[in-house]
Amino acid sequence: MIIELKIITVTLNPCIDMAFYVNTIKLGALNRAQNCVSSVGSKGINVSRVLKMLGDQTIAIAFAGGIDGDRLSAYLDIENIEYEFVKTAANVRTNVKIIEDNGIYTEFNQSGGPINADEKEKMLKQIYKASADADVLFLGGSVPPGVDKDIYAEIIKEVKKTAPHLKVILDCDGEALEKGLKEKPALIKPNQYELSTLCGKTVETVEEIEKESLKIYEKYNTAVLATMGADGAVYTGEEGTFKVKAPKIKAKSAAGAGDTFLSAFLHYKWKRTNDGEKNPQKIVENALIFAASAAAAKVEKEGTDIPTVDEMKKYI
Repeated sequence: MIIELKIITVTLNPCIDMAFYVNTIKLGALNRAQNCVSSVGSKGINVSRVLKMLGDQTIAIAFAGGIDGDRLSAYLDIENIEYEFVKTAANVRTNVKIIEDNGIYTEFNQSGGPINADEKEKMLKQIYKASADADVLFLGGSVPPGVDKDIYAEIIKEVKKTAPHLKVILDCDGEALEKGLKEKPALIKPNQYELSTLCGKTVETVEEIEKESLKIYEKYNTAVLATMGADGAVYTGEEGTFKVKAPKIKAKSAAGAGDTFLSAFLHYKWKRTNDGEKNPQKIVENALIFAASAAAAKVEKEGTDIPTVDEMKKYI
């Protein structure tokens, strides 16, 4: 019997991504783009998109308002992704990515929101209702104005009471990550910068990342999947500590690479575990290899285009 992973993703601050490909940025002058790609962005929605591509059951929950909220709905309709949006008075934000020929990647992100108290309450009710029969709850991305930084901690604390079977994945940074971690989610997925901020010091080498990830796991019983971009990733959890190198590729867009890595890792680990494979260490090792291949395939695409399943496997 095939057991599908059912994951609820929550995006409090969704966006439309505009990626401009230019030769070189000229400050204070007119810049003409060689190409421009407009697509849906943000962590939670990207996770739903990748999981949908992999054949899993997912529902994307997000705040969405204004004309760009309608654009967001249209994008997800095209990809046949189930979603439940909480309408807001504020328009969905637009984030701008500028990719130069030399590989330099520059971003300009709007803050989003503001979200009012009534909208926040509707969002919480939507999350708790959807989580009741789900396997995984993904919470990720920035927190918009009008919402306190402890929102993820509040959600984790509540679902642990109402849906104790649920595995909560947290992928955010700064104060929101620090407060959310105290409620002991099943896994966090920081990049190097986010892990450094959480630890209060710069972590650069694989050894430093392994050391700090182990401290987090031992203190909170929370697994850590730390991504390092072109340098790969490190996983620390009950199975042990594992690392994987990233394939060497020509990058077109890093947007959504970490979300793709996480989604591919979760999918593979869940599928192999429920297929009856008995070696958890081997499952994690192979999940990391698949995730690294999937993320590399994503980086080779423009904008936030999602690679196909066959493309995700190309570097295994």
